Amino acid sequence: MNEEEFYQWECASRDTIDVKRVYIDICEDLVAGILLSQIIYWFLPSQQGSKLRVEKGGELWLAKSRTDWWEECRITPRQFDRAAAILQQLNLIDLRRFRFEGSPTVHIHLNIQQVITSVNSILTKRQNPTSPNVNFHFDETLKTISKVVTETTTETTTEIAAEDAVAVISDIPLTTEQTEILRLLWALKTKGKPSWKHEPREDAEWLIEFMSEFPGLRISHLRALRDYYSDKDRKANKGTWKNRLRNWLKNEHSFTKEDRNGRTGGPGHHHPGALATDEEREASIGAPLR
Repeated sequence: MNEEEFYQWECASRDTIDVKRVYIDICEDLVAGILLSQIIYWFLPSQQGSKLRVEKGGELWLAKSRTDWWEECRITPRQFDRAAAILQQLNLIDLRRFRFEGSPTVHIHLNIQQVITSVNSILTKRQNPTSPNVNFHFDETLKTISKVVTETTTETTTEIAAEDAVAVISDIPLTTEQTEILRLLWALKTKGKPSWKHEPREDAEWLIEFMSEFPGLRISHLRALRDYYSDKDRKANKGTWKNRLRNWLKNEHSFTKEDRNGRTGGPGHHHPGALATDEEREASIGAPLR
């Protein structure tokens, strides 16, 4: 293809993604705006009627896995997770997991009235750029959106309902106990604040790999770990919790043996099931996992 042929192809090609700028303005995020635009496309009626086939509770739902979006609008699975979280936080969509063609699949419902309200807000701002009242309202909306995006970025799915997080990983073969372990990890808190910075898919893949090393991991271990650190002031993040869990499982046998021998305290000793201090942990296994 030479330069002239390229220009001709560029003019004739229909390999495009149609995105209205207002959707990006609503989300304050390019990928979330593209995803919203594509979801709206599916909910728009065609000449033959609705494009959607799934109806639950009197509402229409779009059944589409997180890997399907790349073919449609070049959104990767991880980008979908983040963008869908933003749309959910803005109450533009609902996510649920239902069976579709025999498999658990993420289903999306468009909250059309919220979309209309958001579109009207942006269009009003454009038409009245000097209106004090509109400016104030819009500025507050931007602050809210910015807060949502920041919290979504730093805490990811901490703010997403557990069922929606599970729906995101519905294509990963997990046992019931593995799913419950993930739920508990996502709910971990330090001083009342979420402390497991998690991405559903990444966490599921990590758990599978972790359990190949520690096949004896059970949810009871997580509960004991959580309870032990529930009143501790030390800061904890995902890497810290991973190290704590690894240390707990590595030393569980020796802790149990210690208890049987009656050594229940004192310098250098630990209670059954207790963990080494963070200083001891880092000295024995190196830098914290990230």
